[in-house]
Amino acid sequence: MENKNLLIGVVLGIIIVAIAFTIFSNPTPPKTSANITADWGDMVTVDYTLVVDGKVVETSISSVAAQNNITIQGASYSPLTFKLLYGGSLISGFVKGIVGMKVGEQRTFNATPEEAYGPYNYSLAKPIDRYYNMSLKEEKVPRAFFEKTYGYNLWEDRVIRTASGYDIVLTNLTNTTLTVEYMFKINDSFTINGLPQKVVNITNTTASIRIDPVENATYMITPEKSNTAVSAIIRKVTDQKFIIDYNHKYAGRNLQFTITLNSVIRPSAS
Repeated sequence: MENKNLLIGVVLGIIIVAIAFTIFSNPTPPKTSANITADWGDMVTVDYTLVVDGKVVETSISSVAAQNNITIQGASYSPLTFKLLYGGSLISGFVKGIVGMKVGEQRTFNATPEEAYGPYNYSLAKPIDRYYNMSLKEEKVPRAFFEKTYGYNLWEDRVIRTASGYDIVLTNLTNTTLTVEYMFKINDSFTINGLPQKVVNITNTTASIRIDPVENATYMITPEKSNTAVSAIIRKVTDQKFIIDYNHKYAGRNLQFTITLNSVIRPSAS
């Protein structure tokens, strides 16, 4: 009788161990279902269309882009997959509008400037003169700069094509300094600080240069007292001036999103 009870106990013990092994070696998989309501922390996949001032300006759907003539050559139109996090890389008004949606649901909602790219900051819009004069000769330039940029093999009357796209000549070389002479010709075109420019007149000592940005185009520009180029939009180009606007292009705007929730993956409880 005792042997029988012992055998039963051994069998029960084996069954319990097997059940425990199965549970711990096969954790509950993440839940994904059309019945799940999207919540903070979920991984979601969505299609979206963004409307600003009544006009479609962005979308993840190629047919919508084509219908609204905003197709970008070479762009990949596909759903976005991301985690619903507050304070992440996506604007809060976009993310929180998805919370509460069910898979397959389509929702249209607005994001205020405070929930998107902030209010428009007029101090970030700088008027700039289109014309300026540039001396054809710059004396006592540190030689070390050119040695670092173009190598140590410098010599008198060496011609260098700069990164901006124009030629210079090095003269009056000493151990520490040199003179830079600019070899401009009328109608020479080049780029300085991200902006297209053209030589429109030359005297014995100076070149008159015109900046030729495209209105509403975006350029990478390095602001004064900064070493980092940032995205800026060109506004109100006139014969004499233009405005460099460092605000985000949607700053101060209400954004209307139309979202289709394609899938939700909810992390399993630990």
